[in-house]
Amino acid sequence: TQYPCEVVMFEHQGKGGLRLIGDSVLTLVAANTWGGPTVVEGGTLKFQTAQSYPSGSPLEVRSPGIVDFNNIVRTVPSLSGSGTIRNADVTVNNEIGFRIADALAGKSLHLTGKLSLVNGAKLVVLDPENLVSIPNRAKLDVLVADGGIVGTVLLDTALANDWRISIKGGKICFSKQTGLCITVR
Repeated sequence: TQYPCEVVMFEHQGKGGLRLIGDSVLTLVAANTWGGPTVVEGGTLKFQTAQSYPSGSPLEVRSPGIVDFNNIVRTVPSLSGSGTIRNADVTVNNEIGFRIADALAGKSLHLTGKLSLVNGAKLVVLDPENLVSIPNRAKLDVLVADGGIVGTVLLDTALANDWRISIKGGKICFSKQTGLCITVR
């Protein structure tokens, strides 16, 4: 049978990973153990049970990709992209990554549930060469969580002098410092 999607198992740093490309829904029902990234570039990847998403696998969702966790709370080491994660509250241990090009195009990562950040989680720019294209005073939405955001995220130290992040309501925003000066008399 032909399906309008492509599932690719690949090796990443000595660990297997999974990439979904296409428009179909792929539902995983068995326990999975790959440790490399899970990448959804299109279509919907649905996890039927808590064991069907492999523990320790970084998750990247690229627009218009969708990950459906089937109302199972998930913890991932890292989360990145600009697609949609639905039907779950997600905890991120290490980092959230985003692309400037996606944010400038109005594409942010969208969670329909709550995002919990383990203290010390970092915000990382995946395409730093595009930092120069951010206009002054621009505020880019990186992530939107309908269920709100709990915890703090730190900016990658390489960006600490010229950039800032803010969490307001259910959004993580990234912006250029405006160069404000304070005069003390």
